[in-house]
Amino acid sequence: MNQIGIGVIAAGQMGQRHANVYRQLPEVQLRAVADLNPQAAHAAADPAGADVYSDWHDVLARDDVQAVSICLPDWDHRDAVIAAAKAGKYILLEKPLAIDVADADDMVAAVKRAGITLLVGHTLHFDPRYAMPLADYRRGAIGDIIHVFARRNNPITSAEKFEGNTTVLQFLGIHDIEYVLSMLDEPVVRVTAESHQVLAADLGIDDAVFTLVKFASGAVASFEHAWTLPVQTYRALDARLDAVGTQGMLRIDCAPATSMTISQQEVETHDTWYGPTLDEDYVGAIFHEVKHFVDCVRTGKEPAVKLSHAYEAVRVVDAAQQSAASGRPVSLAASK
Repeated sequence: MNQIGIGVIAAGQMGQRHANVYRQLPEVQLRAVADLNPQAAHAAADPAGADVYSDWHDVLARDDVQAVSICLPDWDHRDAVIAAAKAGKYILLEKPLAIDVADADDMVAAVKRAGITLLVGHTLHFDPRYAMPLADYRRGAIGDIIHVFARRNNPITSAEKFEGNTTVLQFLGIHDIEYVLSMLDEPVVRVTAESHQVLAADLGIDDAVFTLVKFASGAVASFEHAWTLPVQTYRALDARLDAVGTQGMLRIDCAPATSMTISQQEVETHDTWYGPTLDEDYVGAIFHEVKHFVDCVRTGKEPAVKLSHAYEAVRVVDAAQQSAASGRPVSLAASK
């Protein structure tokens, strides 16, 4: 394949990051960007000389665009993915796959019918703090998993930003849930969750959800997810994971703020993992995610994030929310 034509659908924070990475890769050319906000669209498109559209259908209609990044809000993924698959485009979709199981079913069916590659951007697979321990586990370093604990907490501003359009599990929890699903690679049989609403009650969403997942092997995973950290916290992310196996354990600790500037006015924590820049070039997990997608398109190799795991993560999140609402465990049948 010659230089790959790229389109970016939605030019918010993630769309801008994707566009910036594409400009760094010689094997692709960014040709089209769509966003309802013309200023955002031009900010992503103009440095690459790409065309700008207000309607993402116009991007999909172009024959010189072979692959697209879909960076729409979580709740707007379905129609764009189905349309892109019908148009025969390779797709990099920002996580989650969907926030609704029925939508996820429709999207997976469309992708399978079209026979195209869909990479769901579960960034932990491209973050060395998570990718390296996962590789260790897969080579047998700790034996079989007995139990896992994972947490991922954000300040309350994350909840406020989305105005009730997504939940703490759909936004934060699905990161860890998909990661653990990919680690164990076995069916989930039961999900139990408890939640609490205080600070985000006016938005109609939970502040915090604690989820217990039982796997077919008997392994258990416990998840803590909340977006109630104080705005004044010195870090925007408090995340860790422990996985204990029959022959050892994995520990991932993202809690320390390793790079910050403290002035008389504020404490600024620097992003050194997901989307940092060095000499105006993007590095970090987002860079590796986008580059991996391009490599999949060029070579036909399987994406690091299996579509089956991304789909199952949507089912587990849905089951956890059902359990938290009903006060009862939810059993999961094997997915089709």
